[in-house]
Amino acid sequence: MSARLQTGLESSLLQRKDTQMNILPEISIDPLDDPFLRESDSQAVQNFVDKGQPIDPAVRARIRARADRVREKCFHRHGFVNMAHLLPRTTDDE
Repeated sequence: MSARLQTGLESSLLQRKDTQMNILPEISIDPLDDPFLRESDSQAVQNFVDKGQPIDPAVRARIRARADRVREKCFHRHGFVNMAHLLPRTTDDE
């Protein structure tokens, strides 16, 4: 025990805050990132497309929130994109 105190290993470990059990970073679980919910939501969408089964309002809200998150990331990455500018000009009926 005296050898550990002489080298200073024990005292330096006790001074580090990240080794203490009561000081942990707060972990928050986002339900939109849950892989089980993602899979069940995608299955609900497939059932809606294939069989016409209605989508639960909670599932619909999660799908909308994920789409809004992706849309926000695209907006931050690329800025405003004018979709009318990207369409071909030959779509006019003459």
